Amino acid sequence: MRNNWTQLKIITVSIILIAVIVSFVKIGSSYNPFSAVIGTVLTPIQSVVNSTSDSVKGFFSYFYEFDSIKAENEQLKDRIKELEALESKYNKAISENEYLRVLARISIENPTYEYEFASVTAIETTDYHKVVTVDKGQAHGIELYDCAIVREGLVGYVSKVGPNFAEITTVLDPSMKIGALISQTQEIGVAEGVAEYIHENRLKISYLDNETKAKYNDIVETSGYGDIYPKGLVIGYVDKVIPESHGLSTYATVRPAVELSQLKKLYIIKDFTD
Repeated sequence: MRNNWTQLKIITVSIILIAVIVSFVKIGSSYNPFSAVIGTVLTPIQSVVNSTSDSVKGFFSYFYEFDSIKAENEQLKDRIKELEALESKYNKAISENEYLRVLARISIENPTYEYEFASVTAIETTDYHKVVTVDKGQAHGIELYDCAIVREGLVGYVSKVGPNFAEITTVLDPSMKIGALISQTQEIGVAEGVAEYIHENRLKISYLDNETKAKYNDIVETSGYGDIYPKGLVIGYVDKVIPESHGLSTYATVRPAVELSQLKKLYIIKDFTD
């Protein structure tokens, strides 16, 4: 790099000196042998000098254009970031608007329910737990055992609450037990999470009659027994009907109505009257 800079300085000084000589020789209009000789010698040199001068101009022009392109590229990058931010806000607004439309629809269908709209901040799945954390808590009127739902059906109930957060034990959690009803057969049972099924995204409904008519895809919903869950919330759909090993009853595995791993927002029922 230093050698290139030295060469550039030498070329620049040479150009200036030759330009002075050429200007001096061209003074006056009369012909003389000296000027002819000088002209003969300098003409090819002038050609080289002019070529070199053009190269130098091109050299600096290249860096000027490079800087301009670089600056323009940075401006374009900033503009792209602005557009991406606007797109993110737009998509978020569209998503929240959809959730609010669903909430309005649920509110019309269940006018006695009082709701709180919440965003999911974490989902925890272990061998013994399936818990969802949301960004609303006591400051928003959330209490223990409030019921959490989405449009598709039941998520679970509030098992822990802080000032600005709540943890929701989901229908897949082994600690969960819900009075349940199979809509098509009107059979009553208990929907409960089971450790052996938690990673298969299944729960089960127990205590069905051995002669049950339950079949694949029958709807399992809350029976309304107890004070936590309103009647008629969809828990899930029958997957398989299996006799218990003791032979006294039958149970069915159930696919939850809600894709719990994909939850982003939900509704907490703070109060209801059946």
